[in-house]
Amino acid sequence: MHSGIIIIFNNDEQNIDTNPILDFLDKNNFKICLVNNASTDKTIEALNKIKLQANASDNIYILDNSRNKGLKYAVKAGARFLLNEADFENMIYLESNIIMYLKHIEEYFSQIKLQKELLSQYQTRSDRNVLSNVFPFKELIKMNESC
Repeated sequence: MHSGIIIIFNNDEQNIDTNPILDFLDKNNFKICLVNNASTDKTIEALNKIKLQANASDNIYILDNSRNKGLKYAVKAGARFLLNEADFENMIYLESNIIMYLKHIEEYFSQIKLQKELLSQYQTRSDRNVLSNVFPFKELIKMNESC
């Protein structure tokens, strides 16, 4: 079973720092889905550049949503995409503005395994929940700060 990461981007071309993502990928074996959520700038080109530069490019998937239907839609699309590639025990999603926390993500996956019942999974109304075992990274950061 794998651990997956979904990172949501929207008009972040100017703010994407490839170094933290590439450093993270070089040191870890997570499957990552970079979701371009209908950006009108050149975000998709920046994401493709990350995939080209990564040593572990087999672990990076890029999803280009043509319409922005909101964060939940983007997370769900990323989760579906990853689930089509492999089996996942847990997934964490984060928005591009908190990429600096990637370096701590292994700790958070450990935390999920130990305290899964205390964490809030991504909420949905559907019985066929593609978002089960998908956790918001912001929840994990808050939980860590309160300890």
